[in-house]
Amino acid sequence: MTKEEALAFFGIDTDFQPIEVLDLVDEHLFSIKNEVLQKVAVPALLKRRKEKCIQVLEAQTALQMNEDVAIPQFEALGASENEILFLEKYERILSSIKLSIFNAKYPQVLIAAIDALERLQLEYGLQFQRCFNQIIISDENVPAAESIDTGVLLRLLKTDRASDEANQLIGKELARLNKLNSLG
Repeated sequence: MTKEEALAFFGIDTDFQPIEVLDLVDEHLFSIKNEVLQKVAVPALLKRRKEKCIQVLEAQTALQMNEDVAIPQFEALGASENEILFLEKYERILSSIKLSIFNAKYPQVLIAAIDALERLQLEYGLQFQRCFNQIIISDENVPAAESIDTGVLLRLLKTDRASDEANQLIGKELARLNKLNSLG
């Protein structure tokens, strides 16, 4: 991105003050974080938000206003011994990533956190299907952006693994994951 494109992106003049750019970066990051944290993390949304964040970083770089920052590392979900351990680990990692998104002050950090969230959601889908492959997938038309509350499912599994409510939630989530997979 050229300096002129960066100025246009931020909507500022060539005689800008550095504080203006920093305020505009903060506004863009707030908007991106708000969308990522308030909506279900479907791949298309995450990709668009990450692209917007990359634009902010490129514009900031073109205006020579970016800083070197430490990029956080995030734990991978990996395989778990059972469904409860899997969901507990997922909830823990998801909370950590969401906290990093919430606290991100730099585009580079937000990009890394969104990348981690994308990877986590992909791993979650694969692991969920592997852990609960014996449950019948719901035939209900489930929107791809309407995930189940994994905390509720975790509580149900801890109290009564074979409950109808738990099986319905699992079937609904399996249907949603299948729908997401079919969307590409």
